[in-house]
Amino acid sequence: MWKRTSLRIDRLVAVALAAASALALSGACAGAQLTIERHPRRTVAIRRASVPVTTGILAIGDNAWGQLGDPTTEGVGLVPTQVGNVTPLMNVVSVGAGAVHGIAAKSDGTLWTWGSDTDGQLGNGITYPNPYSPYFTPSQVVGMSNVTAVAAGAFGSVALKSDGTVWFSGYMYYNPAQSPYTFTRVAGMANIQTISFGQSHIAALDSTGNVWTYGGGHYGELGNGTSDVNAFSSTAVQVPGMSSVISVAAGYFHTVAAKSDGTVWAWGRNDCGQVGNGTVTPTPTNSPGETGIVAPVQVSGLSNVVAVAAGGQFSMALKSDGSVWAWGSNAEGQLGISTATAYSDVPVRVPGLPAVSAIACGSAHSVAQLPGGTVWQWGSGGSPAPLAGVVQTVAIAAGGPAVDSGGPDSSPFTFVLATGATVSGAVTFQSYTGYNISADDYLSLSFNFRPESSSAAFTRTLTVFVAGGSVSYTLIGVPIAPYQIAFDSAKYLRKDVLADASTGAVTGVDASLIPGDVNGDNVIDLTDFGLFAAAFGTSVFAYPPDGYNPDADLNGDGYVDLNDFGILAQNFGLAGDP
Repeated sequence: MWKRTSLRIDRLVAVALAAASALALSGACAGAQLTIERHPRRTVAIRRASVPVTTGILAIGDNAWGQLGDPTTEGVGLVPTQVGNVTPLMNVVSVGAGAVHGIAAKSDGTLWTWGSDTDGQLGNGITYPNPYSPYFTPSQVVGMSNVTAVAAGAFGSVALKSDGTVWFSGYMYYNPAQSPYTFTRVAGMANIQTISFGQSHIAALDSTGNVWTYGGGHYGELGNGTSDVNAFSSTAVQVPGMSSVISVAAGYFHTVAAKSDGTVWAWGRNDCGQVGNGTVTPTPTNSPGETGIVAPVQVSGLSNVVAVAAGGQFSMALKSDGSVWAWGSNAEGQLGISTATAYSDVPVRVPGLPAVSAIACGSAHSVAQLPGGTVWQWGSGGSPAPLAGVVQTVAIAAGGPAVDSGGPDSSPFTFVLATGATVSGAVTFQSYTGYNISADDYLSLSFNFRPESSSAAFTRTLTVFVAGGSVSYTLIGVPIAPYQIAFDSAKYLRKDVLADASTGAVTGVDASLIPGDVNGDNVIDLTDFGLFAAAFGTSVFAYPPDGYNPDADLNGDGYVDLNDFGILAQNFGLAGDP
């Protein structure tokens, strides 16, 4: 059994990352990377090297089923974490978010999945006696190559190969017979450029601007003029009238498309106005045929639209002026307006947003990417607001619970594909007098990047497993600029010497992390003894752990005992740098 402790940030201990020249995602790079290493002698060595520019995935939200790809985050992650954690999934070119899983394609054409595999959505061909056992760490899908783009829906995954073929694994609602546990080619789709998956169907755009759909058509979401519980197409169909399309999105049971003339068209389930033509189509229950809009209709009042997105029961559109418009269900505030308005059957402008460059919909929340690389999100009870700690964004995806599903419960989560430099190293925790912090322990490390421009400051947090007192880490998506990296710790005294990064010439940083500073005031004194005495004899393993103070557990073994007293006594009187 392990306990969790935390490190808070309030002291500078390193200077990192010098300015670099402009870098392309797939091209050569120039500049400097600073690699930070902590050695047994408690010295931090920083050296210059070429900056590797990479793309990785940051995730925030529900991780109950491993959908954040981070085995150390329990429940809901409130700050961005890296998919893969301390060994992040890197060189990613496309990412998708389902109800309880994630999928990504790397630049080498390999395919990776993680999260819940209840319905074969991970594509690994494995069914469990207990199918709710999640994969918390991304794993490569065997047999899939040359993948250029991915998409995820409720309980399924879609992959697009470089030859324009489309492949699917998982569950399509209402039709388990068409639900494979390994990736299978979708019949009838060729020369495809973009893909999208909802809960019952796939929508794709080919190289000539035509829309193709595949799967369930119970509410008319295929757009081929039918809606019935048996309306499942085992081969892709071309949607009549949908040519010159530039963007298409599959909601859970509806489809939205934008044409090159700036108009938007939609079809499928419309019980919350998600088709957006000023009507609502009630959905009957226990009926042999479902009701929906079976052929494309124009969405009311929209022009100059350049991209669309679709969620559980709502839709969004991005205009050329950067404004975002939404319609359909607003039960969780996903339209960006007060939930006093339960739904809107016509588009409404999302208030309070700066100009936007990309949009994504989850089941009940919305995400927007800004031109500068920051991200905003709203819904699930929240108003539009920036997502802290996210920079250098190149793509976004949103996931969340399925609609009308008996599958595993989940809450919203967001993926951000971020690019930039990487900062990596190893941290060793030991006392000033040689007491090693050797217990296996979970530790939350915070890295606060403070650039010359305070407006670009951000924090990245990783929860790491410290085995034998040391841990390696890699930070992805770090902007290339002069930075000061701030660490902080409760229970550790900080002694540091700052290097000069004004010209990018870093000479090194000498730093110590010394146990004993229980109250985190950068001096080990009688106050720390008092706090230690109050916690003495307690344990994290007791239930309830009354009086246990993780900051008094100086060696991280789960007990506040004489071993910790020895560390405190040896280090008494030491003070950190001002």
